Amino acid sequence: MLRKYLTQTGIIGASVHSLRHTFGAHHAAKGTNIKTIQEVMGHKDVRNTEIYLSLAKELHRKDLEENAL
Repeated sequence: MLRKYLTQTGIIGASVHSLRHTFGAHHAAKGTNIKTIQEVMGHKDVRNTEIYLSLAKELHRKDLEENAL
């Protein structure tokens, strides 16, 4: 089902796993509480969720580079 909708939207190379990572990273970048992200993603251990904090830092770094003055 996912592949059908990805094809319809023209998104190439995405997977359920990559969409989950994107979801977690963007919520962390927007400041969503790590415990909330943990609960929504179904992680039993917060250490599994903490990877999204480093991904969020990378998103912020890229944003600064792309929008440098």
